Amino acid sequence: MAPQRQEMQRVDPTADLPMIVARGAVRLAKKHYITSSLWVAGLIVLTFFQGFAVPDDSLKQYEHVIKGIDLNKLYALQNDAWAAEEMYRQSKGWFSCDDACQSYKRAWQSAQAKLHNLEKEQEKKQREANKHLGVFSTYGVDEAKQLFWRSFKWGKSFGQRQTMFDMLFMGFRAMRRDEGLLEYTLQILIHFLLNMALGLFMALTGFTLSLWSFIRSYSPDFLTGLLFFAGAFVSAAAMVATYLTLLYGTAGATVFVGVKALLNNANRLEQEGRGPRRNLHYE
Repeated sequence: MAPQRQEMQRVDPTADLPMIVARGAVRLAKKHYITSSLWVAGLIVLTFFQGFAVPDDSLKQYEHVIKGIDLNKLYALQNDAWAAEEMYRQSKGWFSCDDACQSYKRAWQSAQAKLHNLEKEQEKKQREANKHLGVFSTYGVDEAKQLFWRSFKWGKSFGQRQTMFDMLFMGFRAMRRDEGLLEYTLQILIHFLLNMALGLFMALTGFTLSLWSFIRSYSPDFLTGLLFFAGAFVSAAAMVATYLTLLYGTAGATVFVGVKALLNNANRLEQEGRGPRRNLHYE
């Protein structure tokens, strides 16, 4: 009996996998402690840091400068430029532009020049107003967070949209090759993970490129701007890394549970097949 019981016992290769993953994560964090510290610091800054309150005097100076920005004039010039462009497009032929078309073209270029000059003037006033607030103020930090979350949302939408296209084309290919449902599902899962990683990497890159322009709009000194840039980039990278880690971890846990269930089912069927056989007696 003892040899039979030992024979029927099967070693589950997935039993120690969670512990192995946890130990590996701890060793990785200890080995790369600088990266791990920046990761934690970035998440703390993104979650809890709201910026510094603006003094009342600075806020009054900001409002005084903002009142000098004439938005109604800006909207009027934008409408004039749009109307002039429409007139030019309608008068233009496929390969020619007569005298009337040239007149509309000059009017459009003049409207564009006026609009560009006003935009530069108002942008200068906006930088002057933002300087009274400071890039580390509650206004600057909140605006930077909104800029990041817009990029983050775009990255997720990109990954989901690309996965939908992959599902469509892979579905047609699966029907031609007569693939199984499990193989098709695993392929979709892999493509989803890759698309999300690509989308969030592109979002992080776009946010980083636009971050310095945002900092310049507050006209800080070089060290202050560099410190804000470093803190914002580390926080954004930490959030992207955390999201991808949770996403890949969830996918891995799902596959792990599925494999474990298949192994348990296979062991059960094997044990039932080796069960005691009954002898049939015929009279």
